[in-house]
Amino acid sequence: MTSKANYKVYMDVQIGGTAAGRIIFELFNDLTSKTS
Repeated sequence: MTSKANYKVYMDVQIGGTAAGRIIFELFNDLTSKTS
């Protein structure tokens, strides 16, 4: 059995045009929501 790496995606946040930080999300390959 091979294991795939989870994807990491990010969202850059700005407040009033100034960078405020980055939010990083990890998307798990082995989990699926009930609504999909």
